[in-house]
Amino acid sequence: MARCVSASGWGLAFEPTLVSFALLTANLRAAGLLNVTLFNIALSSRAGFSRMTGSMYEHTRLDNYCRAHIAERRNPVLRLLLDT
Repeated sequence: MARCVSASGWGLAFEPTLVSFALLTANLRAAGLLNVTLFNIALSSRAGFSRMTGSMYEHTRLDNYCRAHIAERRNPVLRLLLDT
């Protein structure tokens, strides 16, 4: 997506869980993409906190794929309101 906005454009990426955020950060660095701002937060219809977890997803041939989901006893994640 960062390449789609052209050299003068800018991308925003939101990844709420630490595992997926770390993977996104590493992938952007490896690709040399500098026109993306990363946010370690979730976007939602309501502001607040959710408990989420992220784990490596084994059902793919990729070694850098993470699947996040809501989990009661996991890390709190900040949710910011996405204008609806």
